[in-house]
Amino acid sequence: MSVPVHQPTIKDIARAAGMHFTTVSLALRGKSRIAVATRERVARIAGELGYNHDPVAMALTSLRSGARAEEDRPSIVFISNNLTAESFADLAHMQELLAGARRQAERYGFRFELLLAGGANLNGEALDRHLAELRCEGIVLGALHPGLPEVVVDWSRYALAKIDSRHLALAAPFVSNDQMQVVRLAFQRTRALGYRRIGLMVGRFDEEVTDRQFSAGWLIEQEAVPAVERIPILHYPFPSTREERSVLVREWVRRFAVDAVLCNLGAADAEYLAAAILGSDTGPVGYAMLALVEATAGLAGVVQDCGLVGTKAVEMVAAGLRSGRRGESAYPSETYVPARWCDGASLPPR
Repeated sequence: MSVPVHQPTIKDIARAAGMHFTTVSLALRGKSRIAVATRERVARIAGELGYNHDPVAMALTSLRSGARAEEDRPSIVFISNNLTAESFADLAHMQELLAGARRQAERYGFRFELLLAGGANLNGEALDRHLAELRCEGIVLGALHPGLPEVVVDWSRYALAKIDSRHLALAAPFVSNDQMQVVRLAFQRTRALGYRRIGLMVGRFDEEVTDRQFSAGWLIEQEAVPAVERIPILHYPFPSTREERSVLVREWVRRFAVDAVLCNLGAADAEYLAAAILGSDTGPVGYAMLALVEATAGLAGVVQDCGLVGTKAVEMVAAGLRSGRRGESAYPSETYVPARWCDGASLPPR
């Protein structure tokens, strides 16, 4: 039977150095109020004992000890390449992702920061310097739009996780809402309500960042229906305005006699979608929203647990920090969070 190997702790270093463990903790964190000679001695003893720096443990220690100074706590940073804070704030589902990630980071004792990076925003060496100032240990990548400026970071310095962002070659643990399940669930419930000419409306951007999970779910369900009932997917471009999408919807519903629209948008877009459908002049057409962040009166659709996605992204970062895994992963994990259906007046039984 193998004997467990004791992992050296800060208290082990303190005993070997003849110091209080608080002094050792401050020295390992490079605090300027600890003399340089002391910091160097502590670092040497830590190396001799085989001590591994554990940012999660240090963050929890800071939290439990009531550390008030923000600079005393390491951080986890959420990075998006949205061009402005306003464009990021417009995304209701991203606000839920952000809230879930923030709650989990703070439970672990980390500070949590949102950075808009890429292009004219912070990027490259300037971004790395700023992350160092924030004492960043881990990065969550989310709301990264294809076609917008790339984020350039020395990824090897940080524990990583990405939300969607499948268009990035970066090999990092991945978490997402289960968009294949979302589409299949919505299609099955819509058929159960009596609709037969069901159409899917989804953005090309959404397909790209999820590795075409929407199309995959749709094609699986299409195999089980008669060919006469199959409607081609309406892929709208990114970027596009509501007015431009409305024109596409009206023409698509009219051309293919669609009787129910499944749309990968949230509650904020329901009004213009309903108006576009009405403008098609094809008679009653039901619709369901596939990106609801909560059950919304009058709307049928799928409620996605975006907060849990954010939580799991931070858990992945913490797992990387505990195991000493930074930078890209040889075999990155993939996690999908299921969603639930809610009935509503926008999709009444036929």
